[in-house]
Amino acid sequence: MTPQTHAIERDGERIDMQLRPLEPRDTEAALRLAERISSFGPPPWRDADQLRRVDRDTLRRAMEEGGEHRVIVVAVVDAQVIGLMHVTCLEDYYTRRRNAHVADLVVDAAWSGHGIGSLLMQQAEAWARARGDDWLSLSVFPQNEGAVRLYERSGFQPDIARYVKPLKPDT
Repeated sequence: MTPQTHAIERDGERIDMQLRPLEPRDTEAALRLAERISSFGPPPWRDADQLRRVDRDTLRRAMEEGGEHRVIVVAVVDAQVIGLMHVTCLEDYYTRRRNAHVADLVVDAAWSGHGIGSLLMQQAEAWARARGDDWLSLSVFPQNEGAVRLYERSGFQPDIARYVKPLKPDT
């Protein structure tokens, strides 16, 4: 991906934001940002701290592994990472064909609502199309209403719903 500059508006001011591939200097900022992924308030049977640890560890592994079957893009303003998107490849269970999967999408709370998530999703779609993938998928907790709205506006539709019945009395 070639870095791209986009003009966004925040508090009535036009600001240049760059979308570009993650660089080693972005690692710690991106990992801190990843901890926000579960900030929506997961279902009661999920441990929010565990979600944050797993999201952070998964992103760290993706950064270390790299490769042609994944991309991590950051949104940057004034050298500050304010958003990130991580797309990887999966094989569809039914068709056994490759598809792109948005593993992580997060925008700093202070920058939420300025179209950054939409721009990152456009990058995910462009990457998947350029690879010839059949589709772009993602997973989202229904409680993450802001993300659900973004994904629906971006053209995503429900595919398979996963239902959970907690079996331990403390969940």
